Amino acid sequence: MPEVRVEVGRFEEWQPGDRRFGLAYAAQAWHWIDPERGRDRVYAALAPGGAVALFWMARSLKGAQKITAHALLGFVILQITLSILTLLNQVPIPLAALHQITAVALFTTAIWHAYEVSGTSGTGLAPAGTP
Repeated sequence: MPEVRVEVGRFEEWQPGDRRFGLAYAAQAWHWIDPERGRDRVYAALAPGGAVALFWMARSLKGAQKITAHALLGFVILQITLSILTLLNQVPIPLAALHQITAVALFTTAIWHAYEVSGTSGTGLAPAGTP
């Protein structure tokens, strides 16, 4: 692929210069990057409206874990759809309110799902390192 240029180095030290990218993605490698420096570097490299896609392998989900994962995906799709509709319809108040309500539902579902997959669901125990 002649249009592709490979740059070798540590992501935390990489400088995008004046370049901006529409997508930053990491497949199975983001956990090796310092969280704060990595986050700042991604923000510096993304073009306005750019996206970050992080991929990991996951164990098989069962019961509430699977339910919360599906609910989370559903709310993400709904939130993206409402975002697009809000922009296309020049933000009518009922649509904007529904968009915000869905954002709260998405955030709540994300917290619930994180709790379910943390391995402490139903034990009354908090994950290690929490007060």
